[in-house]
Amino acid sequence: LAMMRTFYNGYRFSPDTDQHIYNPTLALYFLKAFQRDCRYPREILDSNLAMDRAKMHYISRLPEGRQLIFDALAETDSVRVQRLADRFGVEDMLYAPKDTDFVASLLYYFGVLTLGGITPF
Repeated sequence: LAMMRTFYNGYRFSPDTDQHIYNPTLALYFLKAFQRDCRYPREILDSNLAMDRAKMHYISRLPEGRQLIFDALAETDSVRVQRLADRFGVEDMLYAPKDTDFVASLLYYFGVLTLGGITPF
């Protein structure tokens, strides 16, 4: 359970709760492999759910993308945004400003980032 908590627990999808949840798809992937082989899966992340390289490449080439990815991977500070986008239409992808909020929203909806909390502005 400690291994699962490390890799699959911590997703938070609502600012209205402090509870973090396990990603159910990844948890079932882990449990099925453990049941079948009596050991942890070799690959902790199901490759079908891994972030698509093309998407990461696209995000890293956006004006704020590369730095935001580095910030997300840093162990010091959290990524902070004023507002998560609530949709991504074709118009948004083509013409919306590709600022930090936009890039962070993409990473959030792709499952790379999770909610850490809400800070007063």
